[in-house]
Amino acid sequence: MGYNSSGKKPIEFAGKTGHSEFIDEESKKFLSHCYIPQQKFDLNNFSNLFNALDEKDSNIKYVIAIDGGLSSITAKKFPSSKLVAIKIGALFLDLKKIENLKDKEFISPKEINTIKDAAKSKFILPVKNIMNDNYESFTHFVRSTIFNFFSKENFNLASALKWLIFREFRDIPENEWNLATHPINPNIKNIKLKRSEFVNFVTNNNGEIYITDILRLHELIDEDTGAEGIVNYLLSAIEQLLMIFIIKEIYTRNPSKLSEFLFILDRPLAFFGQTANLHKPMREMIVYFLLKGIELNIIGIEKSGAFVEHAKILSEENVLKKGEYILLSNDYIYKNILPRLYNDENLYGRTTYYGGKVIFNSKYENINVCTIPIKNYDKIKNPNVEDFVNLNEILNIIQTLKCNMYENSILPIALINNAVSISKYPGEISLKRFFKSILN
Repeated sequence: MGYNSSGKKPIEFAGKTGHSEFIDEESKKFLSHCYIPQQKFDLNNFSNLFNALDEKDSNIKYVIAIDGGLSSITAKKFPSSKLVAIKIGALFLDLKKIENLKDKEFISPKEINTIKDAAKSKFILPVKNIMNDNYESFTHFVRSTIFNFFSKENFNLASALKWLIFREFRDIPENEWNLATHPINPNIKNIKLKRSEFVNFVTNNNGEIYITDILRLHELIDEDTGAEGIVNYLLSAIEQLLMIFIIKEIYTRNPSKLSEFLFILDRPLAFFGQTANLHKPMREMIVYFLLKGIELNIIGIEKSGAFVEHAKILSEENVLKKGEYILLSNDYIYKNILPRLYNDENLYGRTTYYGGKVIFNSKYENINVCTIPIKNYDKIKNPNVEDFVNLNEILNIIQTLKCNMYENSILPIALINNAVSISKYPGEISLKRFFKSILN
């Protein structure tokens, strides 16, 4: 690694011949045993995965889109001190009101405001070289900041997390959750947390444990290097738990109404990293609701990554035609998108996802990579339409919510993203000035 510069002296530039040592037989031998996804993909034996959208009326009446945004702010350069400003929001749309506007060539901002209703929340997370006198460690400060946000009245995400992990949606909830590592003493493993012992979402087991410690983010916090590694996992969990909070509220008041809602997330239906274990109760909740005659309509939409790049090729090569979608089987994913060895035991997303992947090319040529709940995850090996929860109905709604503002965009995601995102200028610049003026 070269030397940087913070003064008048120049940075250290890289040597101009440093690459030559890699152009040799050793590198050639190593690369000859590697492989990458090919432009011309293998479609043999996958014709059963391609389907035409069955356009029909839907029982879904309302859409709730959920998204989050963040901005990393450097409050001090040397040594680097950083905070992250996080916003989340939920946008409610009545599909009947949208129906009245669909034939208009131009929809004014005033008309947009009549069809939507949004709720937002925000908090500031310290991630590096920032401390508070009320806490004995940086880890405790970060843990407490997250817990305080989760316990807010407007979006009580702590109640949603407790409702999910202890399966309080069932007639008889679970009373125990296994926490792999203690948030205060890392030498203590596999702590049995009792539902009955949580008081205001806090329990005492060799020290105070918050309900949010179930996310295991404390495992990624370092007293020296900070907590930047938790930010994306945290935002993903917050967005999905906001959805759970709304589901809980509807289910508690009127369970039969739940099937009339479609929840849209601006990310795949999965929990990653330290939060991955939450996929288990999510799968159980979907199946439990189905047994009670409640269809949980959820779709996650991806904007970047290998699946989005693959979807673009399918569209450009006219492999996936207008009004068609492809169900991504395990074999298809590993042969055409992700270069991994395939076997029946190595199910894609086995320890993270609670939905199956679908690539949809609408009749308007909007192409979306979607995740939709699947009834039995083992079926992901070679799924059929019937293995998904309301696949045709959900894709029909996504097709009608097309938005011409951005490439392959849909209206609810565009609106909620605008509400929770923070611009580089003046947003980040203003926050930086504000934070620095207080801290300094």
